[in-house]
Amino acid sequence: MNDGENYIEKLIGDLRHSEPQTRLRAAWLLGVKKESRAVGPLVKAIGENRDAPYILATIATALGFIGDIRALDEVIALLKNSYLVVRTAAAEAIGLIGNARGIEPLKSALDDRNT
Repeated sequence: MNDGENYIEKLIGDLRHSEPQTRLRAAWLLGVKKESRAVGPLVKAIGENRDAPYILATIATALGFIGDIRALDEVIALLKNSYLVVRTAAAEAIGLIGNARGIEPLKSALDDRNT
């Protein structure tokens, strides 16, 4: 494994770090790097951070940056999150992923009075 691969593996591992800021930073960097190997771990991290809205929003953003269709259903589910910051990030991520399957959930989110 080269240094770049080691770095990505470390970031993926950091998604489960005990320090919330480390998890947030790891998600952001994986998204900025558009690291497709991180899609599965990022999706898993959604379930592990249900009570951390800024981490969830960052995960959604990262998945949008990566743009992998495999994450679309999980990002769509975040449109129903109770936190506005998460719903906003999810909507933006759906746009970045750019698949037609995201259109109807976005339309429904627009009709939600809590948005």
